[in-house]
Amino acid sequence: MAKGGWSEPDQKPDGLVSRLLPAPGPPRVLALTTAFYGTGFGFFSTGTPLYFHRIVGLSESQVGLGVALAAAVWMLAAPFAGRLTDRLGTRETAVLTGFLQAPLLLVATRVTSLGGYLSVLILLGITERAGAVSKMAYMGQLTDSEARVRLFAYNHSIINLGLTAGVALSGLAIAQDTKSAYALLFYGFAAVSVASGTLMLRLPRLRVKKASTYGSSLLGNRALRDRPFVLVSFLCGLTGMGDTVLTLALPLWILSQTTAPPPVAAWLIALNTALVVLFQVRASKGADTPEGAGRKLRQGSIALALSCPVIGVSALGHSMSVAVTLLMVATVLLTVSELLTSTAQWGLQYGLSPRHGQGEYGAVFSIGSTVQSVIGPIALTALMQSAGIAGWLLMAVFFTALAVATRPAVRWAIATRSAEPKNSRDPHDFPNKDGSPLRSLRPTQD
Repeated sequence: MAKGGWSEPDQKPDGLVSRLLPAPGPPRVLALTTAFYGTGFGFFSTGTPLYFHRIVGLSESQVGLGVALAAAVWMLAAPFAGRLTDRLGTRETAVLTGFLQAPLLLVATRVTSLGGYLSVLILLGITERAGAVSKMAYMGQLTDSEARVRLFAYNHSIINLGLTAGVALSGLAIAQDTKSAYALLFYGFAAVSVASGTLMLRLPRLRVKKASTYGSSLLGNRALRDRPFVLVSFLCGLTGMGDTVLTLALPLWILSQTTAPPPVAAWLIALNTALVVLFQVRASKGADTPEGAGRKLRQGSIALALSCPVIGVSALGHSMSVAVTLLMVATVLLTVSELLTSTAQWGLQYGLSPRHGQGEYGAVFSIGSTVQSVIGPIALTALMQSAGIAGWLLMAVFFTALAVATRPAVRWAIATRSAEPKNSRDPHDFPNKDGSPLRSLRPTQD
């Protein structure tokens, strides 16, 4: 075995659980960190707005201002954070952000003013997003294109399970509605952040040789100057509106415009989670090249467009069963869109990024989804309230146009890629015995 490296085990998978999980070694450690972190983030993100509103006494608009401001600051800080990740190392940055996040969460329980809330939330937003970027960059460097998208698919399924468990756990604190109960959510997430960072230390360190033209300044912005890449990142970010539709617009539509019972909103989210867990890995097949990922982005955008008129017509008529059936169909289409566009994003982000600049390019890629997270809820709720069914038809047109735009955008990005520099990775840090990146996430069978 190479120094500091890892090779795939030769034993057969032992039992059903082993067959459903990535292979032992770095892929399984990454899955474990994702499960921990997803659970912690699930109960923290649900309870945080309520804590600062009900316990600290901030208004709803002040709480919303903090979320929007944290997103805006990240968009400015992303290129710097990405280059710092490339400078320090992807694993090292993931560990550092986890350890920095814990004391910030403890400080958050002592906040008593708007200024303190804004300061802590901005810093937490930077550490959380930088940690996510560095972990994804590590996975991108750990594996080659054949295994990379599958590894992300595993982690996407796992984080959905973790988030669901975390949201369920947060309900216990919300039911108590006391400062001490809410504080447990902060303490729990702090402990999870440290545990996740500690687990990352068990992973091999990856040293990636930089191209001579890449530069060493932390203030550079090569990824921002890569216009085709930025365009693709924003198109991918816009497809993230599907998640906003599922978790915000659809529940509001069910409550205000349809005859479906209110609990259906929660059941549909549960249906989405189950489908993602079951089919995300399978849906990742074929997204390991930019060309294949581009096709999946286009197909996912079409599925997203089809879901909108189905949601709209669910408000017609007075039959509860018809409304519930249409909403289930729409949820399946939204889930198909999520399965396809998420794998497309992974394939495009890493297929179009230089291996030595995964941190910077990943951070810039994240700006697209951050913009959507700020604008998407406002646009969707405004259209839904002002235009009703016509608003959903307009969204269908928008997502159809998005599907059409993906083909030329991806082709432009592919045409402008330069060749990967030779010897861009240190062979002593590859996880396999022969100095190559991981090519399989399954335990090999005799």
